[in-house]
This record gives sequence, structure tokens and C-alpha cells, in this order.
Amino acid sequence: MTLCPPGAVLKNLLRKEYLAMTDARNEQPVALITDERGAAEYLALKPATLRAWRCRGIGPRYVVLGARAIRYTYADLGRWVAEQTHVDPVAAAA
Repeated sequence: MTLCPPGAVLKNLLRKEYLAMTDARNEQPVALITDERGAAEYLALKPATLRAWRCRGIGPRYVVLGARAIRYTYADLGRWVAEQTHVDPVAAAA
């Protein structure tokens, strides 16, 4: 399932910190990734929240490039949001 980033993030996809990783054999996009700031904007959170979650071992999956570059794939962010969906038991019983 592919989720499209929200409008504000979509406008920034051409910024240099957004990278399209490609499969070298057929030049097909493998994953669209963003930095911590872009991931926080996508999730409507503060970057500090994502940093705290990483330290606690919770939150969406992330990728470490090199020694310090933290990146998130939009697929993982969308999957994580879907996993956080809860149904109100009172409303479900009605």
C-alpha cells in the first residue's frame, strides 16, 4: 500500500534532503525517504518527539545513513500511522 504524502510535504519533495532511492538494475524507485524534519511534518509532530521516541525504542522505523543521518521512508511512516489506528469500543458496540 503506497500512501501519498500530504500537500505541504509533497511540495517539498524536490528539496535536496528528499531522496529517491533507485534499483540500479532497472532504475525503478525503491523508496522515497525524508529527513527527521520532513517525517515530523508528515506526522504533525515535533522533531524532538521523534528523537525521544528513537531513544526509547518506539515510534516509526527509521534508517541510519552513515554515522548520523537519520531518514524515514514514507512507506514506513504510513504503515506506522495505520498501526496506531484504534477503534472506540463504545462506538464499535453501538
